[in-house]
Amino acid sequence: MPSSMRSCARFSTAQTFFTTGWGLIPNSMARLSNKSRACGRAADIAAEAHVAAMKAVRPGMKEYEVEALIEQIFRRHGAAGPSYTSIIGGGANATVLHYIENSGELRDGELLLVDAGAEYKGYASDITRTFPINGHYSKAQREIYDLVLETQMSCVEMVRPGITHDELKAHSVEMLTEGMVRLGLLKGEPKELIKEKKHEQFYMHGLGHLLGIDVHDVGIYYYGKESRALEPGTVMTVEPGIYVAPDTKDIPEQYLGIGVRIEDDVLCTANGPRVLTSKVPKQPEEIEALLKPPQTEKRQRRSLISAQGNALGKVSKKCGNAESVGQIVFTQLNK
Repeated sequence: MPSSMRSCARFSTAQTFFTTGWGLIPNSMARLSNKSRACGRAADIAAEAHVAAMKAVRPGMKEYEVEALIEQIFRRHGAAGPSYTSIIGGGANATVLHYIENSGELRDGELLLVDAGAEYKGYASDITRTFPINGHYSKAQREIYDLVLETQMSCVEMVRPGITHDELKAHSVEMLTEGMVRLGLLKGEPKELIKEKKHEQFYMHGLGHLLGIDVHDVGIYYYGKESRALEPGTVMTVEPGIYVAPDTKDIPEQYLGIGVRIEDDVLCTANGPRVLTSKVPKQPEEIEALLKPPQTEKRQRRSLISAQGNALGKVSKKCGNAESVGQIVFTQLNK
């Protein structure tokens, strides 16, 4: 059943719905302040789940383990469940749009793309973050990530009354195409490449969509051929990305299999954008700091390995293998 239909079924009393052109809103929740509060709470719940997933991920886990963790946090904090099927894509799976198999193994040195949102009181959130499974971005991963992040933040800043969806998308295409030329993913003049739609090899979707009672909420994007301008109260996603399939030809090899998307839920106000999903870090330094194991955990691990090493050492002395066991313990302690 579509999430919007599920949402309607959850209201305890019969209600009238109407469309504002920006989204389907129940009559009793028509005021923008109520809508923004509900969307904000849905975003907070999803943010907590994303942060927990970042902290929990380790090489060797399965994608479905991350999905299960995220969705139990949704329910624990009052959400009805996910607002759409969660996308948990490790490594090259992140380059597949709407990948929902979520069965792969998370591998050391690869990125994990997590696209997951919660549904709270009929309202949806929609967040994507891409982070290193082992806690550290490689040089190539950072180059792609930084380009997407710079584009995303620039587009978020543009979410203001009077700006159209077409203007937002065009800005994202310009920034990403120029960056892809710098990285060697594309060759040629950016304006010509855009005209020929060459950027769509690596950036093949829209910049964002309306958000509300459905994750892809109803609303009018165009009046005829004219792109509609944003208005105060509009909630939309901003989610540029770059996806380099592992079998891509004639590009720098270090970028093969890297997929990055960064997505926030943004409320358009008279004073500019308000990011509802800001509680999930997206600056790479902040992400790496979050993924770093706490010192207490590291001390406990070292203490345990040391104790195990002492016990093994006593046994090995009787067998004449103390040196080899000591080397194993030294290696473990310095991981």
